[in-house]
Amino acid sequence: MKKDWDKIINETYTKLFKASTPSVSFTKLVKEAKVDKEGKKHIPYHKYKITSTTESKIMGNIIKKYKIKGQDLEAFKFTIFLGCGPVTKKI
Repeated sequence: MKKDWDKIINETYTKLFKASTPSVSFTKLVKEAKVDKEGKKHIPYHKYKITSTTESKIMGNIIKKYKIKGQDLEAFKFTIFLGCGPVTKKI
């Protein structure tokens, strides 16, 4: 069965930002993002922090829920970690 990656990525960011400090709606961030001349949205993700423990729990739950494995797992992690998620702070 083909996975709906847009849905999975969106759900992951939604949960990460909800658990961040300060907590914020990912939908609101996207909606209010500034758009540059090239049409790219700029989300101020650096203003939000999340602990590595919380981030790992959320990621683990998404990975289990959608049974993400192998190369898909690596691609998923890269997408999230190099994307526009909240900044991870180590505790």
